[in-house]
Amino acid sequence: MGNIIKWLLIGLGGLLGLIVIALVAVLLLVDPNDYRDRIEAAVEQETGRSLTIEGDLSLSIFPWLALELGRTTLADAEGFHDAPFLEVDQVDVGVQLVPLLLRRELVTRTVVLDGLTVRLMVDEQGRGNWEDLLPEEADPEPAPMPDEPRAPRDLGETLANVGGLDIRNARLSWEDRQSALRLQVDPFNLDLDAVRIDDPMLLQMDWVLTGDDLPRVAGELSSAITVDGTLSHLALDGLRLEVTASGDDLPADGIAASLRGNPRVDLDAQALDWPDLVLETLGLRAELALQGRQTDTGPEAEGRLQVATFNLRELMARLELDAPDTADPDVLTRVGLSGDLRWADEVLHLTGLDWRLDDTTLNGEISMHDFAGPGARFDLAVDEIDLDRYLPEPAETANGPGEPGPAGAGEIELPLELLRGLDLAGDFRVGRLKVAGLRMSDIHARLHTDNGLIRLDPTSAALYDGRYEGRLQLDARPDIPQYAVRAQLEGIDFDPLITDLTGDESLLLGRGNLVLDVTTRGNNMDALTATLNGNGRFRVTDGAIRGINLAKTLRDAQDRLRGRSPEDTDEPRRTDFSELTGSFVINNGVVRNDDLSAQSPLLRVTGNGQANLPDETIDYRLRTSVVGTLKGQDGQPREELRGLTIPLRFRGDLYDPSISVDIAEALRGEQLERIEREVERGRERLREDVEDRLRGLFD
Repeated sequence: MGNIIKWLLIGLGGLLGLIVIALVAVLLLVDPNDYRDRIEAAVEQETGRSLTIEGDLSLSIFPWLALELGRTTLADAEGFHDAPFLEVDQVDVGVQLVPLLLRRELVTRTVVLDGLTVRLMVDEQGRGNWEDLLPEEADPEPAPMPDEPRAPRDLGETLANVGGLDIRNARLSWEDRQSALRLQVDPFNLDLDAVRIDDPMLLQMDWVLTGDDLPRVAGELSSAITVDGTLSHLALDGLRLEVTASGDDLPADGIAASLRGNPRVDLDAQALDWPDLVLETLGLRAELALQGRQTDTGPEAEGRLQVATFNLRELMARLELDAPDTADPDVLTRVGLSGDLRWADEVLHLTGLDWRLDDTTLNGEISMHDFAGPGARFDLAVDEIDLDRYLPEPAETANGPGEPGPAGAGEIELPLELLRGLDLAGDFRVGRLKVAGLRMSDIHARLHTDNGLIRLDPTSAALYDGRYEGRLQLDARPDIPQYAVRAQLEGIDFDPLITDLTGDESLLLGRGNLVLDVTTRGNNMDALTATLNGNGRFRVTDGAIRGINLAKTLRDAQDRLRGRSPEDTDEPRRTDFSELTGSFVINNGVVRNDDLSAQSPLLRVTGNGQANLPDETIDYRLRTSVVGTLKGQDGQPREELRGLTIPLRFRGDLYDPSISVDIAEALRGEQLERIEREVERGRERLREDVEDRLRGLFD
């Protein structure tokens, strides 16, 4: 037995000696550069492209069977770049010799590619310059029967002996001549640890992306990657992606963003599980728990999104954008969002929305089927919001009352193209709303858009102890937008409504109804006023008109007509009425009323006239008749005023009209009354004279 072992060792030693001698002989006698032409010819025959090996070929054998390749280029396909399709300054590939000889096991060291350049192009016909290098598609293998066991995969075992990959100073260019898009990644570096199955291996990458009219994007990525033996499950632990964008259209300091998490990928099921995705940029922090998969109908995903509360004003400052001018400087400082999302059938569903803006909360759901339009269906509810806090302070005007502003004042620049592309439908509700001083609650509106025709129909709200119902329409299809409003208000308390709307004490008190149906068109306030057309009617009960005491005005008018001085009293300047009704027609901004009627126990008022909104002027006549007994300052009734009609005229500035008694009409009425009184006296004297004569005849 000892002799056998001895001779085996001698034989093995002799074999190893022969191998060493052979390897030394190869190193001494074989120059790999002698095979340069053969290698280049073989590649050209196989690909149709010329391969040029400019640098030296270097071969080493022990302990690694290694090949080092100097500068090498591969020509581009015909009709594409004149420059090479691929260039590399150095390639270093090595295989461990002993495992290869003894066990036929392939164990490589780190593959090094230094100075790699790849130029990709799509020509005007849509052909890629890499397509001729791809193998022809083979007929797909038949799928295994469900009851057949899957063949074991040994690729994982093979990869487990790969020593790693080191790509240094690489450059990648992309040119699409159909879309005129040009991109370049320079430099690009990648470092991958030795491949270890079921154990983490570190991956590190960095790059700089540039392009025509695009910002410069620099990025870094790192992660510990774990792959199982079947190559079906991939785990990325400590994934971190850092990106910084800079350019002329971006802030001077650029925009930095980071993405972190620990995603898991099931390659067989084509599924992703990323429970802890975190995105941070510009002071924003968004967290997303995401699950996704590929199905027969396309990708599907669902998750939970949370955006931490942030200051929108600070975000706009970082973006070097001007914050909007708001009446309240403290708004837009607390914004946050949370909700569930789902993507399926190319539709994004957002449910369980909880969107916060300062003191306002929005809840509901949205389904977006078109991000370009955009197109969406929604059902949203707001608890309360004061829009006046978000609007600019009212601008001071240099024009005095009654003076029109400059032509085109109040320009309204609507994004017509955007409005025409909207495809929106849904309901929204507001618990409480304040806008333009008006306070409303229980608001509901249904929105529908159709190629630029935008309708809020129906709309309803509770306001000032009454109700509003109506519909609003904006037609953005023509170049000059058109508007239509139909509104019906019932049981409205006009005093607080007008006070809140104007900021001044209301001239009208009482409760009533208003029906309005108007249309207009234009790109500025002047045009909207000049093209205002429509009609309406109103009825107010148990109210009053502030600013004028018609009873006192009548007494004063009679005193002046009869040469007496008006009484000096401290009576309030208001006229009570039991009912006020009327209707109006609007024609190109001129509001005409011919049937005003107001009634009270003492007075009857009728009126007619018009208000010219474009010129901001008014010419209106009121006729006030006394139907009861008016009392003077001394408390004595003025019976002579019963039946008296005094005409009043309002004219001049719409917002500050002059009020006067129409003396001419009053005198005509007074003279007519005097004639009627004289005729009546004559009739009475004639009757008495006839009666006396008849009694004398019979006596």
